[in-house]
Amino acid sequence: MIFSRNSTLLILLYCAYVYCDNLRQIVYVSSAGFPNDSVLRNILRQSEINNESQDITGILLHQEGNFAQFLEGPSEKIERLYAKIERDIRHRHVIKIVDREIEQRSFPGWAMRYRNLDVLAVDAGSDEAFEPPFMDSFTKTLLTSLTNTMTRQYSASLG
Repeated sequence: MIFSRNSTLLILLYCAYVYCDNLRQIVYVSSAGFPNDSVLRNILRQSEINNESQDITGILLHQEGNFAQFLEGPSEKIERLYAKIERDIRHRHVIKIVDREIEQRSFPGWAMRYRNLDVLAVDAGSDEAFEPPFMDSFTKTLLTSLTNTMTRQYSASLG
């Protein structure tokens, strides 16, 4: 199969995006310091715009006012973003649980993917579109563990 010049360029750009030098992944947990869903929607909208412009990808898990977020991208930008999150009064009890260099992104194309685990706890149906294609085993295990723990805690609180 012969690739055209344009398709070759697109493949190279995609590979550079997924397999970028000096990539870092930070995963943290926190509690919400804001009262309602409307504030959360605004944060998600603005974060998607900011993350896309900074070449940052990841996912935010939310359950009953608690968050777990996976951030990945160029090391300096991830460090700056995490420092901003630590200072943000909308977050309380920010705890970094992972800070590591990575060889490739687990969440390419997801500038700000959001998953509401309150809904997942009530409707335990499958979510086939959720799992990104390039997730390494460490990230997959951690994401699954955090999702299950947060969902179980919420389910237990329902009675």
